[in-house]
Amino acid sequence: MPPCAQFSRSTSVKITIVASWVVCAMFATASVIARASSCFCAWVRPANISILTMGMAFLLSRWVFAGSPGAYGTGIARTRQAGRDGSGLGCAAGGFTGLGSGASIAPMALFQAAPSLNAEISAWRQGYRHVAGVDEAGCGPLAGPVVAGAVILEPGRAAGWWADLRDSKMLSEPERDRLAVAIRADCAWGVGSAAHDYIDTHGLTAARKHAMRQAVRALPCHPDMLLIDAVSLSDYRHRAIIHGDALSASIAAASILAKVARDAMMVAYHAEYPAYGFDQHRGYATPDHKRALEEHGPCAIHRRLFAPVRAALDARGPALAPARA
Repeated sequence: MPPCAQFSRSTSVKITIVASWVVCAMFATASVIARASSCFCAWVRPANISILTMGMAFLLSRWVFAGSPGAYGTGIARTRQAGRDGSGLGCAAGGFTGLGSGASIAPMALFQAAPSLNAEISAWRQGYRHVAGVDEAGCGPLAGPVVAGAVILEPGRAAGWWADLRDSKMLSEPERDRLAVAIRADCAWGVGSAAHDYIDTHGLTAARKHAMRQAVRALPCHPDMLLIDAVSLSDYRHRAIIHGDALSASIAAASILAKVARDAMMVAYHAEYPAYGFDQHRGYATPDHKRALEEHGPCAIHRRLFAPVRAALDARGPALAPARA
C-alpha cells in the first residue's frame, strides 16, 4: 500500500475516533443541561416562590388600584394604628376601615408547598377590589356538616402571616388555630354550613355549594370576584381553581377557617354523642369510628347517604338512634 494511502487511512481512523468522543461529550453535556433545567423548572413554581410573590404584593399594591403614590405607606400606617387601638374590620367604598391585631406565626420552610397570590393579583389587576377565596371542609366524614369559609385578603394591607398560609390539611391543629385567629382579626370573612340532613336530601355536591353560598353571604361586604376550590357558583362572578387550596392564598385561608369552624362543631357534638369519639376523628371514617358505628349504630348526625352508615343501619334494622347524652 502506498505511504500516502496508509497516512490517509490512519488519519481517517483518528478523525473518526475524535469525532465519536466529541459526539459523546456533546450528548453528556446536553443530558446534564436538561437535568439541571428540569430541576430548575421544578423549583421555579408558584408553590415554591410564593413567599417571594407575597412579599412583592406590598409593591404591587402601590399601583394595582392607581391610587395615590403614598397609598402603600398609608396602608402600613393604618395597619399599625389598627393593631395599636384594636379597631375592628369594616367595609367601605374605599376599602376596609380597620384591622385587628393578628397572631404572630412562625414562618414555615420555603420548600413546603405554599399557595401564591397569582390568582388574586390577576383579579386585582382587572379592577376587582374585593376578591374572596372560598373553600369547604368536611366532604369525606361519615357524620356532621359540610362547612365552608370565605376570606378576602386586601391587597393594600399584606400581612406577614400570609406567607404561612397552606392548605388546611397540611397544617397541624395548633397552626390552623393560630392562623384562624389572624384571619378573623385581619380579614373580612364568613362561614357557612350544610347540615347532615341537607347532605342526605340534596347530595354532597349541592351541600358543598349551599355551604359556600352561606359563607359568601356571611361576608361583611359583597365580593367582586370569587376564587373557589374546584367548584362553580353560577350566581357569582368566579373562577374555579383545581387544587385551589394549594395554589391560592385566599382559598387556603378559607380552607383553614372552614376546617377550624367544623372541628369546633364536631367537638361540641361529642358532648351530645360521646360514644363515637367525634372530638378525636371529627367524623372521618377511622377504624375507631367504624367500630363505634358497628357497636352503637348511626346517631342523629350520621350521613345516611354514605355507604358505611347505610350498612350499619341495615345491620341494626329499624333500631332507633342512640339517645343524646
